[in-house]
Amino acid sequence: MSPAKRSRSSSYATSDESDYAPRKRQRSASSSDSSDEHRRLKVYIVQAKLDSDEVARLYNLVETHSVDGGLDFELAPNPNVADVIVTAVRMRKRLERHVDWELAKSKSLVTPDWLTKSVEANELLPCGDFAALRELRDQTIKHCPGDNDGDTISTAPTSASAASASGPDIRATESQINLQPPAHEPALPKLDYRSRYACCRASPLVCPNQNLVSRLAIIRRSRELEDDRISALSYDHAIGVTYPYEITEDRLNDVSKLPHIGKKMIAKLEEYVETGDIEEAATIAASQRFQSLEAFTDLYGVGATTARKLYAAGCKTFEDVERYYGVDTGAGRARSGKQAKPSTTAKPKIPSITPRVALELREDLAQRIPRGEVEAIHAAVVQVLDEVRPGCVTVVVGGYRRGKSLSGDVDIVIGHPKLSPTGKKVKGLSNLLVERLFERGLVTHLMYLSGFHTPDVSRSVHWDALEKALTVFVLPGGVHRRVDLIFAAPEAYWTAVVGWTGSKTFERDIRRWAADQKGLKFDSTGLTRRSNGEILCPKSEEDVFRMLGLDWIPPTLRNADA
Repeated sequence: MSPAKRSRSSSYATSDESDYAPRKRQRSASSSDSSDEHRRLKVYIVQAKLDSDEVARLYNLVETHSVDGGLDFELAPNPNVADVIVTAVRMRKRLERHVDWELAKSKSLVTPDWLTKSVEANELLPCGDFAALRELRDQTIKHCPGDNDGDTISTAPTSASAASASGPDIRATESQINLQPPAHEPALPKLDYRSRYACCRASPLVCPNQNLVSRLAIIRRSRELEDDRISALSYDHAIGVTYPYEITEDRLNDVSKLPHIGKKMIAKLEEYVETGDIEEAATIAASQRFQSLEAFTDLYGVGATTARKLYAAGCKTFEDVERYYGVDTGAGRARSGKQAKPSTTAKPKIPSITPRVALELREDLAQRIPRGEVEAIHAAVVQVLDEVRPGCVTVVVGGYRRGKSLSGDVDIVIGHPKLSPTGKKVKGLSNLLVERLFERGLVTHLMYLSGFHTPDVSRSVHWDALEKALTVFVLPGGVHRRVDLIFAAPEAYWTAVVGWTGSKTFERDIRRWAADQKGLKFDSTGLTRRSNGEILCPKSEEDVFRMLGLDWIPPTLRNADA
């Protein structure tokens, strides 16, 4: 059995594949070994039912066997572009939470043992012997990349429904092609984990140092809450560089040579390697002050400064905060699905978030949002958006796009491909859409609403460069959720997608890289030359990276934060 080799390009799925025919490559025994183009096998790992140690082990198997010759694996950013899907899930209903069923039927779905034993044997073993789901065994055998029988290998979903399973959901029509992602997935290069910039490193959702990173994150968060910004930034940098690099006792000397790792940080890492914990992190996590400040900042409108003032005033619990603000949330709590629909006889004002409302909604807004609900919220927004302004394109960004199974909020970037240079089809759309969503009972409160700003190369604040509506949203019978709607003119669409995809550290380091290495300002209005204010307008997300002189990194490998 010959080693697997794959093309370095693959299709990028959208929710409507009418403009993109599924891309397939024919494979034969003769071409497998003699082709001049080295082809790598893309492996996607479904993290459900796997603990963090097992996920890290599987990632490591793929990453340490991504070499020319022999077993040549590559982590797939999503199941759509994978040759093989590795999963411990054994039931269809559970699998469909993570991989569309039609897509699953076009792939080889194997258990983690297939990857482990293939590595041990240094060859691809028959997929049928490791089929994850009994009802998909025939399809798993058919699409197994190790077979040299000329089977067709699909690198794209076979239907629109398959495409929407995990990739960013972007609505496509012929008129919207300029705002669509490329019809192929850009190749993932060999990235330098020693780089000072997170935007030059691959950071998977679960890293080999997950527990270590979580301990460092506690210390970083404590520094943020206490307004020790310099120390917080130091921990941010340290987390970023240690995230993709497995820390072991025999590698501590190498770790000390990584950027942003000083003597104090090495001491923390040595303590963790020796004891399995960091005493300072454990002490902080157990402290009443940290627990209270962390909880208070979950309330909308309460930042670290206000949280410290509340604690200084004697507040330790939310009940204390309620007494402090003189509100009684026990009476008349606006529970999910019970928001009264606004009157249609007069144009009502959308309620804002007051301390009382923030306290009333805190339990709802503190709940994490599963991917299925993110998609349902997106679908509801798109349905109303089509009524207000037909022809818009949308993409769900944030943690969802980076592959998180649970999100804190829902971020949606909205654009329109047929805009004048002034962007008049998008300008004012935030007001129109939010008002219509409020009329439908979907938006219950408005946290923030902003308009466009003229690009300003001297501006140090990047965040207010787009129209944005930060809302409280509720599906019928659901719980209240934070939904942020970001409206972008065409010249800002792809920079908005990159910027709002995150993670925070990845995004911050793109700005640092742009300034330090390219004399550019990375802003949601676009890429701006610092020398003359000229705006560069990327035509795709990959184009943003190209203009910055960066290697492409897929969204699922941009998780540079703990």
